[in-house]
Amino acid sequence: MNINRTWANVINAIALNLVWMCAVVGAAVGQAWFGPVAMSIFVLGHLPYADRHDLRIVLVLLPLGIIIDSIYAATGMITYASPWPSTQFAPVWIISLWIAFALTIRHSMRLITEKLPFALLLGGVFGPVSYWFAGNVWGAAQFNWSTPAWFAVIGVSWAGVMALCHWLLKLEAAESAASLAPVAAAES
Repeated sequence: MNINRTWANVINAIALNLVWMCAVVGAAVGQAWFGPVAMSIFVLGHLPYADRHDLRIVLVLLPLGIIIDSIYAATGMITYASPWPSTQFAPVWIISLWIAFALTIRHSMRLITEKLPFALLLGGVFGPVSYWFAGNVWGAAQFNWSTPAWFAVIGVSWAGVMALCHWLLKLEAAESAASLAPVAAAES
C-alpha cells in the first residue's frame, strides 16, 4: 500500500465518522437533514476514488440497510429520533449512514472486511456498540427491547452484513483476476 492510498484510507475513515456524528447528533436535536448533507459531502469527496465496485456495494448495502433498519423500527425494537419519513421506516439519517458505510468497504474497511472471522467479530460486536452510542450517549435512538435482545439482533444483523461485504470483496478479486488472465496469456 503506497502512502497516498494510506492517507486516502485514513481520510475515508475520518469522513465516515464525521458523517456518523453529523447524522446522529442531528437526529438527536431534531435536525434529520444533518446526516444527508454530511453524506452528500462525503460522496462528492469520494467520487474521484469511486468505481463500479463501489457503486455495486452501495447498490447492495443501501436496500439491505433500509430493510434492516426498517425492521428494527417496524418491530418496535428501536424508536429513532427524527424518524422522517415514518416511524415504521428507516429514517433518512440512517439511510445516509448506510451509503457512507458502503463507501468505506473497499477503502478504509478493506483490511477488516477481507478477513472473514475478523469481519464477523467486528460486525457482531461493534455494530451494536455503534447503535448503543447513538442511542444511549447521543439520544438518537431508544431501545424498547431488553439490552441482550436488541444487542443480539443487531449483532447478528451486522455480522451478516460484514459477511456479505467480505463476499463482495472476494467477487471483486475474482473479477479482477479473470480480467487479467487474457492479458497474461497474451503476453506469454
